[in-house]
Amino acid sequence: MAYGEKKAPKSLEEYGLADKLGLGLASAVGIAVATIADLLQADDASSLFLFNKWVASLTDTLGIGALPLYAVVLLLMAIGGTSIMYFQPVTMRGAFATGFASLAVLMNLAPSDLGAPLPGTMDDMDEAGFDQPLPPSDDLSFDEDVSFTPSTAPALLVPIAMAAQSSAVDGYSIRIKITFPDGLDKDVRQMINSGGLRGRLHNEGNGATYNLFRSGGGDVDFRNNTLYVATRLPGTAPTTTLVARIEAEGYRIAEERFDAKKGPNPIWQINMDPGGGPLFLQRLNRPYRF
Repeated sequence: MAYGEKKAPKSLEEYGLADKLGLGLASAVGIAVATIADLLQADDASSLFLFNKWVASLTDTLGIGALPLYAVVLLLMAIGGTSIMYFQPVTMRGAFATGFASLAVLMNLAPSDLGAPLPGTMDDMDEAGFDQPLPPSDDLSFDEDVSFTPSTAPALLVPIAMAAQSSAVDGYSIRIKITFPDGLDKDVRQMINSGGLRGRLHNEGNGATYNLFRSGGGDVDFRNNTLYVATRLPGTAPTTTLVARIEAEGYRIAEERFDAKKGPNPIWQINMDPGGGPLFLQRLNRPYRF
């Protein structure tokens, strides 16, 4: 058979239920491959996380509860499988391409959830306003009683203050102490840039979400297997509930809640649990509301 010579496709009446199921499966596999490729390549900028937030919002409204990330992948596969009824591919290759292309259409409807702030997606944290330096390395008590005077704090990954925020400042003064008992395998900056270390902070009171390690304003420092974060979150309510999600290679994903009040707050201690398997698989098994 000469190169390029192909067997003619079946006539329309020859496509039975088994053929349609096979083509639908090929299309579903196509969208699954495209989804996993996007997740691996784009990492936390993948649109899959934004899809998950949309689905979680809908299921929470229906009282079902948030679905894990793998359930959203299955939902996208179902969309790819049923899309053959509209596009009507006649070969397995064409069905696979149909599913692969379907994700591209969906991604255009959902902008990537980038680590940098996006309108309506991420907010910048306020400067902490602390000028009290870190105590000596053998004294990391994060003492609440240390006083301070307001200052212009530098941006990301600079020494943070070990002091409470002035209650006269509007908003919530937050200090988070994240302990990694086995340490981190790589440089903290490298892990943040590669997606091996992520932190999200969500204010349930006003719906704002912050990137703990990439947004400008908040003070972050890593010492003695411990990450210290200090920032001020805007808000007018007397109290609010904050949710932090910390993801780090070699540790289980942690999601902790904290009831904050206006002004200074007690230290928020988060202890990471070693293990849990690859982050990729852990993320697929979790819902992403923010």
